[in-house]
Amino acid sequence: MDKINNQYQASFAGINKDNPIMLSKEEQMPLLIKKGAEILNQNAERQVPENGKFNRVFVAFDIPETQNEAIISIEHDELNPKESRRLSVGVHHNNKDRLFSNYILKGTKKEILSYLNNTDNHKEILDSVNNLSQKTDEYYSSL
Repeated sequence: MDKINNQYQASFAGINKDNPIMLSKEEQMPLLIKKGAEILNQNAERQVPENGKFNRVFVAFDIPETQNEAIISIEHDELNPKESRRLSVGVHHNNKDRLFSNYILKGTKKEILSYLNNTDNHKEILDSVNNLSQKTDEYYSSL
């Protein structure tokens, strides 16, 4: 698992000693989504075949100011694994198994990678992460 939070969030949040400025969640999230999309794209280039089944490729990061973790993943389509891939976003509460998720896109490897490369699409991923994080919080607050 490529956990980008520990590697990148420190510089985003300004918690390192060289940069005392703290970023809000609203400022951090687009940076985390952008870095996550970049890492996922790089890993998918190498690990996702054009055709057939493969192990899910994903990145995960902690969502600032929550106890939730976001996961952006690519996997083969169960109904058409020979040609189709799916890009999905999921959120779960740290240390819990229940995952709330949405499929973002179904297409070829090339279409998925193109989608991740286009920064105009990052808002859709960001909105999904925020909505799923809210659903996760609501679920666990009602228990």
